[in-house]
Amino acid sequence: MKKKRIALFGGSFNPPHKGHSAVVRALGKVEGLDEIWLMPSANRWDKSISVSGPDRLHMLDLLIADTLQDLKASVRTFDHEIRKPNLSTTFETKHELEKLYPYHEFHFVFGSDVVPSIPTKWVHGQELYERANFIFVDRPGTILLTDCTLPPHCKVIPLGDIESISSTHVRSLAHDIEKLATCTSPSVAQFIVDKKLY
Repeated sequence: MKKKRIALFGGSFNPPHKGHSAVVRALGKVEGLDEIWLMPSANRWDKSISVSGPDRLHMLDLLIADTLQDLKASVRTFDHEIRKPNLSTTFETKHELEKLYPYHEFHFVFGSDVVPSIPTKWVHGQELYERANFIFVDRPGTILLTDCTLPPHCKVIPLGDIESISSTHVRSLAHDIEKLATCTSPSVAQFIVDKKLY
């Protein structure tokens, strides 16, 4: 049986914004992928997230509805990490998903800037580097990596020339719904303001 190929795009999504939508659109052009799953991360060893997992998951659903309607059939949210009671790592998530979904092939999506840190700083990073499937998004302003620095099972995709947006900047606009909506989407902006998330 042919395995279903899943691009697993994880992140804090705190909040999700149009930069994330741009990544999804770039993934939608990758040949051979069947679905794109957006997975809000749990708290990490090096990072605590201020907004609850369910709220971030809901904002992702709103972002998909507002900005990715044409891709809706192949894009979904995935709550695997936020349902876990403990801190999580990419290594643990990979092995858990391989057991839960034996007929799926997961491709982990990251910015190309993380490549040097995978084997040296990540938990079981060398094993991930050698065995995991990766899709690296080459963001505007970053240096395209040479083949010799890349893991053996990966693709690098260009994000294109888009305005750089960070979640930190979006959070700074939380009290200005009009400016906020230009960086996220109208529904996400309204949700942030109504719940006073930031």
